[in-house]
Parts: sequence; structure tokens; C-alpha cells
Amino acid sequence: MVVRIIIPTVFLLVNLAANCQTKFPLFLEGTWQVDEKNTFETWKKISGNHLKGYSFVMKDSTKIITESLEIYVQNDNLYYAATVPDQNDGKTIVFKLVPGSLTSYSFENPEHDFPNKIIYTNISEGKLTVEVLGNSGAGFTLNMTRLSINSPN
Repeated sequence: MVVRIIIPTVFLLVNLAANCQTKFPLFLEGTWQVDEKNTFETWKKISGNHLKGYSFVMKDSTKIITESLEIYVQNDNLYYAATVPDQNDGKTIVFKLVPGSLTSYSFENPEHDFPNKIIYTNISEGKLTVEVLGNSGAGFTLNMTRLSINSPN
């Protein structure tokens, strides 16, 4: 009797753990500032499984958009797409979520020159880190603080 309860419970817990990461990262919604820098990222919820955003810098009270971003679900997979106007001939580069951590979202594209991996980690309410890495693991980490939940247009 105990075995009949334990085995289904173990399978249920493993299944729940596997599905935790596939939860859509709605915690990103809002405007975030890179700590101690004039660099920002803003995300707006389009639907329960689609975020649109962009990165920007402020220069002399002018917003300069440096990158257009999207996170979306397609064919049961989660993708991160980035378009930098002056890189890759303006083409969008797509990264696919790689399952692993229950607290981070690791999007990878091993075929891209740099970066190959972008990892968003929700540290706490209003704090996150973004790791931007190459295939060798070299890269940089951005510590970000949420400024507002309602993202600007």
C-alpha cells in the first residue's frame, strides 16, 4: 500500500519540478535599470505567453533604443528573440529555452557568434540578473532593479 502511494507521488513531484521552469517569465514585466548604469530594459505583457520589450540608454534626456526583444511560446517551446539594428544585418537572433534550473531561464543559440547563452534569474521581488555568455562561458553579468511594473510604450 505504501509503495502504491510513494511511486505516484515521486512521479508527480518530478513532473511538477520539470514544469516549473516552463512557467512563463511574467516577472520580467516592467522597466528595469542596470545597477549603477544609465542602461534599461523594459518588458510589456502582450498575452500570458508573449512579452515584448526593448533595451535602451538615456543620453541627454533622450531615449535611445539599442535592442528589440521578445519572449514567446511556439510549438510548446519558449523562445527569446533579440534584434540589434546595427548587428547581424538587422536580423533577429532567436534563442531557445534549455531546461535546467528551476529559478533561471537559460536561452541558448550555440550557432550564434556571441552571445550563445542569455540567462535571466529572478533574484527577488524587483531584482534580477542577466548573464550574457559565449560558448566558452566568458561574458558579463548585469544586475538589474525594477523601476516600475507598468512598462512605458
